[in-house]
Amino acid sequence: MSDVERIAIVDLADDLQVRKQRIFKILPRLGIRPTQRRDPSRGNQKVATLSQAEAAAVRSEIDKPPGPAGRSDAGPGSFTAFAADDVGFFYLIQLEPEYEAGRFKLGFTTDLDGRLPKHRCSAPFSK
Repeated sequence: MSDVERIAIVDLADDLQVRKQRIFKILPRLGIRPTQRRDPSRGNQKVATLSQAEAAAVRSEIDKPPGPAGRSDAGPGSFTAFAADDVGFFYLIQLEPEYEAGRFKLGFTTDLDGRLPKHRCSAPFSK
């Protein structure tokens, strides 16, 4: 398949008006692995792309009405308590509270429980 027939995930996200992270979360559910290619219009950076058929599958997954607790597989007339893929947490971490009390890290994550342990690799005394 030629590069012309592939769609950059960034462009697909813009077209669907969703964050590209949402598309990357959907891909494993659909069993899709994006292909990397260099894009001259983006400074020759590598860009994740999908085939036309894969992009159509992602479109239909995003267009599905949400089911209970954000699941997309509920039948018609089901109760919907939608939880978007883009819901997350802003966090503030004090990196070195004993030595530099004014040094902080501000960030956003969808996995709050897993984020602090990752920061502790480089800042073991963080709070």
